[in-house]
Amino acid sequence: MNILNKLERLIQKAEEIIVKEMSKAKIPYQSVEIIVHNAKRVGVQGDKRTYCFPLELNFPPNQRKQIYEKCAELISSRITNEIKNINGVIYTLKT
Repeated sequence: MNILNKLERLIQKAEEIIVKEMSKAKIPYQSVEIIVHNAKRVGVQGDKRTYCFPLELNFPPNQRKQIYEKCAELISSRITNEIKNINGVIYTLKT
């Protein structure tokens, strides 16, 4: 499997988690930008040091910033716990 296919599969897995969690929080998820960077980084998953891809989430501007923050924290935890090849999530909350 080439690297582009691998990154695309990671985005699809992350998107499933994002859609589910944002739907629960009643936040529109269509405008969230998801990027998996083609550069690996050192991180920790469980008790192990890993060398995997970081994922970036860019949330749209919104007055409900606190709700986005809570949702982003939950999404970040789920992604790093459930997706083996992603060991870090960076998220941007635009104001």
